This record gives sequence, C-alpha cells and structure tokens, in this order.
Amino acid sequence: MVETDDLFSSSTRALLEVAGVTDVRRHREKVDERIVELECEIWEMKSSHNALTTTYRLPSEILSSIFLSLSLMDSTDLDQPIYRRVSWLRATFVCRRWRFVALGYAALWTTPPLDEPELAKIMISRSQGAPLSIHYGAPELWRRGSQFPILYKVLSKLDRLRSVKLEAVRYYEDLDFLSLLSHWTDATLPVLETLHLSHSSEHHNSPLPVRFLQGGAPQLRHLTLLHCGNTWDQAPLFPSITHLSLEGPRKAPSESNNSRPPTVAKLVDSLRHLPHLQHLDLAYCLPLATTAPHIAPARLAALRSLNLSDTAATLESFFRVVQLPKIARMGFCITECWALDRMTLKGMFDTIKASIAIEGGDVSCSILGEAQQLHIQDKKSNVASGTSTSFDFWFRDIVGLPDLTFAFDTVWRETRNIAPAIFDSFKVAAMLSLKLGYLSVAREDVDFEELFAYMPKVEVITVRHVAIFEDLLKTLKGESSSTSVLNAPFTSNPKEIIHSPARCLVPALSTFSCESLQFHWESEEKYGRDLLIDVMKDSLQAHPTMKLTIDDCADFNEYDYKAIREGVPGLDFRWDGRVFRW
Repeated sequence: MVETDDLFSSSTRALLEVAGVTDVRRHREKVDERIVELECEIWEMKSSHNALTTTYRLPSEILSSIFLSLSLMDSTDLDQPIYRRVSWLRATFVCRRWRFVALGYAALWTTPPLDEPELAKIMISRSQGAPLSIHYGAPELWRRGSQFPILYKVLSKLDRLRSVKLEAVRYYEDLDFLSLLSHWTDATLPVLETLHLSHSSEHHNSPLPVRFLQGGAPQLRHLTLLHCGNTWDQAPLFPSITHLSLEGPRKAPSESNNSRPPTVAKLVDSLRHLPHLQHLDLAYCLPLATTAPHIAPARLAALRSLNLSDTAATLESFFRVVQLPKIARMGFCITECWALDRMTLKGMFDTIKASIAIEGGDVSCSILGEAQQLHIQDKKSNVASGTSTSFDFWFRDIVGLPDLTFAFDTVWRETRNIAPAIFDSFKVAAMLSLKLGYLSVAREDVDFEELFAYMPKVEVITVRHVAIFEDLLKTLKGESSSTSVLNAPFTSNPKEIIHSPARCLVPALSTFSCESLQFHWESEEKYGRDLLIDVMKDSLQAHPTMKLTIDDCADFNEYDYKAIREGVPGLDFRWDGRVFRW
C-alpha cells in the first residue's frame, strides 16, 4: 500500500484523517472546498499544454492583427458584406489566451451587425470607445423595426462614428433620415470619414434635416447622397472631401418631391470649395440646360475620375463651367437619346474637350490624344428599357479601366447619329484594338464597313458574345452588302462615304479573338466555323503570323479544331489556353 504522504499535499492529508472528526457537516464543506481547489489546479495544469504552443505564445499585438484580418476575410461568409461576417467569433472560444486578447482589442468590435441587435449591443460595449463603422440595409420583412432602437442609439454617438452607411432596398423603404439623423442638426462629427445615405429610387425621397452637419466633419472624405431631396443645398460639402457622389430624380423638378437642381452659380461655388476632390459622380442633379451666365469656371485640379448621367444638353452646360486635368477618366450616361442630333452631340463633345484645360500631363495620353482601344457593347441600363449602348475608349493603355466612356440609354434604332459623331470628334484613325461585346442590335442595323472605315489601322479584333458575329465574318470575307442602312448606328450619311473593296477593310488585322460565341447556326447553310476558316485564309495571306484565339465557346469542339487545322495550315491558333501551331 502506497503511503498518502507520497501522494497528497498536507491540506489533502488533513482532510483524509476522519477519526477525530466531531462536526461532520463542517468537515464535508471543507472536503467540497478542497475538491474545487483541486479541480482548478487540474484545469490549470491541462491549460498549460496550450501555453507551450507557438500560437498561444504569440505577442498580443500579432494575435490582434490576425483576428482583425480574420474578421475581414472570413472564408465562410465571403458572400456577405463585412458588417455581417460574424463567424470569426468562433476564434474567441479556442482558448483563454485568444479570448482574453480578442475581448481586449477594441478595433475588432467596431462593425456591429445591426440586423442582430443583441450581438450589436455586445460588440458596441466591447469596442471601448473606438471609432465605429455602421452599415444598415433593409432587413428581412419579419425583422423590420427590431433594429431601430439600436440604430437610433448608435447614430447618436456622434464623437465615435467613423463610417455611416444607411441604404434602403427597393420595396423595403423604411428610412426616415429626418428622424434617424435628428441628432446631426448643427452637430460636429470629429472622426467621420465616410457617409453614405441612399434610397433605392426617386419615389422614396427622404430629405436631410435642416442645417445637417453644420457643426463640421473635418475628417470627411467620402460622401454619397442618393435620392436625399435637395442635395446641393443641404449636402455637407467640406473641403476635406475627396469622393463625392450625388443622385437626384430623373423626372422633372416640378414632379419630384423636395428636390430641385442647383443654379450654375451654386454648382460652381460648391465645386470651388472642394480643392481635394478626386472622384466625382453626379446623376440628374446638374443645372438645367439653359444659357449659362458668364462665370469663371471651377478648376478641379485634383480630379482623377468623373462620371455624369443626364441629357446631352445638360452635360454641355456643365462643361462650360468646369476645367479638368488631362489625366482624369470620364464616363457619361446620356439620356433622352431620341432627341439627339449630330449638332447636339458635336456641341457636347467639343465642350468636353475644351474643358481639358488644366496645365500638366501629356496630351497624347488624354482623351485629346489618339485612342488605342475601343470596346462597344450593351450594358444594363438604369431605366426600364433594359440596356444602354456603351462606347469605352482607352487612350493611355489597353489595360485597366477605360479613359472615356459614353453610354446611351436607348435602343440601337434611335442612335443612327451617335457613333459617327463620336468617331468624328475623337481620334480613332490610329486605333489598334477593337472589342465588340454583347450587342442586342439586329444584324441589318449594323454596317461594319462604315465602322472599319473610321479605324483602318486596327490590328486586333476581339468578339465577345456578339449577336452579329456572322455579319462581322461576312464583312471581313467580303460578302456583306455595300449599301448602308439609313438607321444603322454606325452610319452617318451613306452618300458621304466611298466604300473600299472588302478585302482591304482591315488591312492591318493580325489577331482575331473569339470569346463566348456560338459557332453553329441551324438556320444557315454554313457554320460560323466555316466562315471563320475563309476569313483566316485571306488574313494569313496578308500576315504570315496571323493569330486566332478561341476561348469559352461552348459549341466549339475537337472536330471544329481539326477542321481549322486542316483548312488553314500555318495559322497560330490558341484554343482555351492550348497552343496549336503547324
């Protein structure tokens, strides 16, 4: 038998001696207390195993940084916005050390999920006074209203709000900015950097409180106000702003609530007080297209990108009172295209070019220089009509975002004056690359001979899911008619253009790329593949290094590959990343 002196501590041995116990109840209490002490010791001993691991012994600063990165990249919630990614909380239950560090790191708890009010309260309490980032969107129908108490509470913490984004979703309009932001009248928000307030449509137009943020927000950099009533008069336009986005109603001011366009003087004065403005997005909130008074233009020397949506006449009026740097990227969505004529378009384009007046920068790398690449495609439109036709130009390089974009909210049959006016106003004659994206236009409405006449030096043509692929191939092969269609989007006046022989339309063509196309047309005697073979044969005679690439074309198969290989010997051919050269 092993002696207890060798196994137990003196405290335990004293309790094991029961021969002289007179107060049984008190002795049992002492035994229970000792059991608890021993269990705590055992727990601590087991925990010491974790204390020896590398992750346990990392400095608190490194662990905090890891936890913050985990909350931002949470792999199980990547489809959710950051303010809803909460599965990272499981990391706080791995061990006591991790939990102690996480609970003590205030920055980890600064994005409370307002669609989970109880969790949001806990996170706000753990944020320990750190600046908060608040994002509220319309919740599920059964939860609507349950977030308002916590939302009101957090929006009243004026000295802690770093980022505020309140946005309503269509059919769930329940944001009343007058009430939600009532604390912000004459208020100062010292750490506010981002403010985004939006309704999903002009039909739910909630104005801002009177004297909104008039106390100041010295750190405000990003300001977005969408359908917030009379935005120019109430917007907190502070000199610190670098990103400004405003959107008003599309309908006439007399038909809209709490909204009216600014005067030219108001617009110019507002822009002059934004010396650090780098990105400007304005939609349907510009002065009406009237004769502008004689006023010195606002110089936006720091501007890097500009996006405007309105009528052509309104945009022309805007550019008469601003001056822009050469390096600024520009995008325009033109509405009411049914009323466009070539003179109106030319006036707008000339005014845009004339506004590029700020010194510095290379003219050849601006929209005043030679275009290097053009991408024509249909894009989703903001209006009920569905799509808009977009012309994207690259002047500096052929990668990254386009330097100039014109999108027209209309259908092709209404745009017969658009493309010629663009090509006459901007330098496309030396352009080397042309991309054609998805076009919903009917085949007979496009005259590619007209298009190629404007850009005779094109070397690379890329076709991406274009409905008029067949007609393009026929044009390159020389089978298309030379008679222009009066309402074609690429047509000006057919009598003004003398057609060259089809084989000379694109004399410099050396690369032809097909992406996401359909090659087999049941209604035609010839397949798209066979037309392509004929075009490649002709092109290879002019360019022995002619290259063809085909990517992500579902009905292109090994049989088609063999047909091209045998039909066009010597072609540099790449199919879905595979290279075939013979």
